[in-house]
Amino acid sequence: MESDKIKKIKEECNKLKDEGRLLLKSFAIECEIIKKPEEESKLPSFGLDYQKWYSKSYLVIKQFLPDRLSDFVSLYKLDKRKEIDYSTYTISDALIGITLRNSFGEIKISPKSVISKFEQQITIIDSVLAVLDSNLINIQQLVQADIFDSEIDSAKELLKKGFVRAAGAICGVVLEKHFSTVLDSHSLSISRKDPTINDYNELLKSQDIIDIPTWRHIQLLGDIRNLCDHDKKQEPTKDQVQTLIDGTDKIIKTVF
Repeated sequence: MESDKIKKIKEECNKLKDEGRLLLKSFAIECEIIKKPEEESKLPSFGLDYQKWYSKSYLVIKQFLPDRLSDFVSLYKLDKRKEIDYSTYTISDALIGITLRNSFGEIKISPKSVISKFEQQITIIDSVLAVLDSNLINIQQLVQADIFDSEIDSAKELLKKGFVRAAGAICGVVLEKHFSTVLDSHSLSISRKDPTINDYNELLKSQDIIDIPTWRHIQLLGDIRNLCDHDKKQEPTKDQVQTLIDGTDKIIKTVF
């Protein structure tokens, strides 16, 4: 039986695919490739709404189809290129309206040149659905995500009732379990028998799995967790533990 978690993910992917198709249609109309049907309701604006679609799609692909993430990103933007031609002209170029002309002043490359690249991005989102349907997705990770959400809810309830240290301790355990799973997914191991949040954090940074701002954020979360678990001379504040709860919830949903 299909879990509620997978159903929700499929719903989100289908929604992204539908939004992408509407954006593609809107963009084709803007580029005068097709005419807008008279009965057509208001379409989204490619220039205004694409970035939101891209950000949401990026996170879904990063989690469930990481092998295609670089393909998805390169269709949007290329960081290293010697020149702009048809093969290197990306969606980010189209968004700022870059147009290239030949020596006769004729348009050679224009925003409509990325129509096929946007279609490819939508196809990658469709591929996520194919992976989910074929049961290739790691069900254990999805089940664990549900458990973590439940534990974070428990931490929130404990904090509300004044059990500040206990709430922080729960978050610490959730972070360590999540980081252990992240290492497994990247075929990495850690030498310490009982690694701390900081141990995981340093390894994730050294392997370029997290960036510097995320590394610093996890450092802060680790410090608050240690205050809850080990430092009996200083009491953690409710605000500190609320920061730990919010940070834990963010990390388990963005670091994979």
